[in-house]
Amino acid sequence: SVSSALVYLGNGMVFVGSQFANSQLVQILDNPVPVSAVNSSGGEESEDGMNPLEETTYLQTLEEYTNLGPIVDFDLRPTGDESKDD
Repeated sequence: SVSSALVYLGNGMVFVGSQFANSQLVQILDNPVPVSAVNSSGGEESEDGMNPLEETTYLQTLEEYTNLGPIVDFDLRPTGDESKDD
């Protein structure tokens, strides 16, 4: 889904916020990792043990936050002096 906010938090951590889908905390990795752990393409592996035809990514999802929206109704109340009566 389309993100509505990208916030770099340092140390390779990025918060990906979304209005319509779940938000995520992802980590940018220094080296690529296979998208799937299953080697299903049948190609040869390179010297580093990875299949050169296998899909890789530099992103790892650490946490996913459930989207509670859209929130369509809410009530704002003034936060002034508590001693006053309305």
